[in-house]
Amino acid sequence: MKGYNITLSRYLIFCFLGLSATGKSHSQSGAQMVFRKIDDQNGLSDNDVQCIYKDQRNFVWIGTASGLNLLDGSSLTVFTNETNNKNSISNNNIQAITEDRSGLLWIGTGEGLNIFDPRLNKFSIVPLPNFNNYQKDNIKSLAVDKKNNVFIGTPNGLFIYSAFTKKISPIIFPGYGTDSIHNNNITHLALDTEDLLWISTLNGLWSYSEKSHKISQEISAENEPLFKPIFTCILIDHTGKLWAGIWDSVLIEFNPVTKKITNHLIPGIEKILSIAEIKQPGGNYIFWLNGIGIGFDPSANKVIHFSKPTGLPGFPNANTLYTSGDNWLWMGTAKGLYYYNPAKTLIKVTLFRSPTTGQSISIREWANNCWYRIRF
Repeated sequence: MKGYNITLSRYLIFCFLGLSATGKSHSQSGAQMVFRKIDDQNGLSDNDVQCIYKDQRNFVWIGTASGLNLLDGSSLTVFTNETNNKNSISNNNIQAITEDRSGLLWIGTGEGLNIFDPRLNKFSIVPLPNFNNYQKDNIKSLAVDKKNNVFIGTPNGLFIYSAFTKKISPIIFPGYGTDSIHNNNITHLALDTEDLLWISTLNGLWSYSEKSHKISQEISAENEPLFKPIFTCILIDHTGKLWAGIWDSVLIEFNPVTKKITNHLIPGIEKILSIAEIKQPGGNYIFWLNGIGIGFDPSANKVIHFSKPTGLPGFPNANTLYTSGDNWLWMGTAKGLYYYNPAKTLIKVTLFRSPTTGQSISIREWANNCWYRIRF
């Protein structure tokens, strides 16, 4: 296993972006957000970032097209395949990462599923059934439920690893011919609070209950007149409502209780490939879409257009968006990894034409903000 370490303390690049939204869409309007960037100049194995995951130890795992990267806060460690080392990762094309409840990392690559044990610093290859060679296992998405079962999404079907039996079994979607191929081509997985699995495929949105072993097609041509089949990504928001991106400029809102489907046209986006939900310092939530300066405010039911970033030619177009448990936004792009903490913004200046108080107060906290009083 090849694992080399590069110290980052002197190499973090800070990019200051002015991201004010048009309208009254969220509380960050008028504030400047601070983005940081890590790329191959800082030791990242490849600029093409395809997946991000923050584990229980608050370490960040970065999957690229040429290696797995571990960011521990002060340094980067890179893991790549070694031909003669059975304990190395099976392939360098990292496409999915998740963690089970025992602290093991599950890593999906273009040629094999791997488990990484951080205590032993060792990779193990997990072959999927119905394949003659594990190197043909193309893993696109992973999800772990409360029972520690692992769901594995591939272009050739859905699989489940049972924590009880320690075996992997296929979950076959219905259909014949071309329909069967498209139904079983998994693009994204997401688990809700009830451990119901939601699956986006090349033929709509599906759900799967491991408890009842029931598969249901939730959005199809039969219940959606405007149906377009290629679903690319799923987000379950903080209320439990489901949002899906499709191979078009439409964001789909789906209520799992009422089964109501709502289409939201997002001008400026040809296809929605990634969605992330971020809680703003003011308490409201917004969605980032593809990381190109366009978002959506579900409470106001409106599209957000962020201002052009200062010091950069434009927004980085994200391959993937990821919100970690501490509400940081991570953007994997073809030019490296960008990330920011919404709670850490630059100072917003408000000019008062008349005195607001007769007291000589230089700093005061109000409405969760620090106010600095300056005479001039």
